Amino acid sequence: MLHNLYIGLRIAAGLRLDNHRLHTSWCMFWCIALLSALISFTFDLMFSAPPRLFQPEAFLGESFTLIGILLAAAIASLLLDAPLQLQLPIAFLNAYLWVQLLSYLLFWGPLASLLERSFLLNQLSYYVHVLWYALVALRVVILLTPPLPLRRLMSASLLTAVLVLPAWHMDLPRFWEPDYQALQEARRARQNQPPLNSERILIHQWPILEQTWSSLTPSKPGQSDLYFLAFAGHGEQDVFMKEVNFSRQLFDSRFNTQQRSLALINNPGTVDEAPLANGTNLEATLDYLNQLIQPEEDILFLFLTSHGSSDHRLSVTLPPLPLHDLSAAALSELLTKSQFRWKIILVSTCYSGGFIEHLKSPNHLVITAARPDRTSFGCSDDADMTYFGRAYFAEALQRTDDFVEAFDLASQYVHQWETEAEFTPSEPQIYIGEAIKEKLIQSGRIKGEIRQTTATKAETAATSNEALTD
Repeated sequence: MLHNLYIGLRIAAGLRLDNHRLHTSWCMFWCIALLSALISFTFDLMFSAPPRLFQPEAFLGESFTLIGILLAAAIASLLLDAPLQLQLPIAFLNAYLWVQLLSYLLFWGPLASLLERSFLLNQLSYYVHVLWYALVALRVVILLTPPLPLRRLMSASLLTAVLVLPAWHMDLPRFWEPDYQALQEARRARQNQPPLNSERILIHQWPILEQTWSSLTPSKPGQSDLYFLAFAGHGEQDVFMKEVNFSRQLFDSRFNTQQRSLALINNPGTVDEAPLANGTNLEATLDYLNQLIQPEEDILFLFLTSHGSSDHRLSVTLPPLPLHDLSAAALSELLTKSQFRWKIILVSTCYSGGFIEHLKSPNHLVITAARPDRTSFGCSDDADMTYFGRAYFAEALQRTDDFVEAFDLASQYVHQWETEAEFTPSEPQIYIGEAIKEKLIQSGRIKGEIRQTTATKAETAATSNEALTD
């Protein structure tokens, strides 16, 4: 078996193979098949977080693969007028075992978290795996069949098709899957846990705010500094807290907002360290920022993420605290009091397009995750980010520093994901004021040469929103 595995490694790696004579027997075939299943079982167990459930139907998936391999070998034997031999299936199993092992190590191990955040990398890893799978099948046929060019080509093509097409189109079950029922029960238990001490939390808000503000530094005169303020309003799901933390880290690393960024978060796990996300703390924080900034130069990027209602209110909850939702009109009033002349406001909620009408200003760039009459998606309990948050921060802003170009890219990602999931398109919206457009071009936040197209789109979106409101 070690000899066979060594030959399989060289086949899978594309290395030269002077001696490709394999030890073949039905015992050897079943031993390597069992080893392959054991690898799948082990890695499924290692990389599925508890609570988890064993899926016995995964054995059917393994059996399906083995039947496909034997069928492919039988087809190749018929085409080559040769008796059915175990050379082909055993060679393929030994080679594919290395493909399988390396894929688990790379894509389920160190790169797993990166692939989860990047749709492009996730798709690329999938196609690379399938292509490698096909090349291994092709090389096995070339190495182990007689040199009959046409028949070898036909048998190689058929073998590759029989092996690869099922893997391409079928989502075979894994041995271990998350126990979603247990996760739901844990969530319900968390919701039914002893209530937070509302009085203690509210009393400590001012010290927590002051401690958070103490990390901020004044802007430097003569340059346009960017301040990032994030607001995670809905405290009954972790996805909004995770989204805010990711976006803040991204801005600190990509846009140099260290000591000029902060987050207001509603979540039971952060009540002792992060200020609550409510209207009072948002207003107080904006007032404090007024003392640090150069109003005519600096830019505020305000990111709000939560659930949203059809009457354009952003959910602000952390039971049993007496918090109040934030309406589009109330947000507009708060921002009007801010001394920041230049503001970028990103609202990621359902029906968030309804905020644009209240926030429109020549000095504002407003981005929303959905049309005024559409929901957005991705705010499930097991998600790290919403669809639009992931598309804008984890995908688009990894490819460009241009905030408007990032919206265009994010809209494409969201449309693709929603189409694949057969959701009604959310249709993210954008509004660009004429004054801030020039400001962002001058400060290098957007590229001047592509602005005309985007400005036209913004005006169209605004017109569409007005028609929907009417």
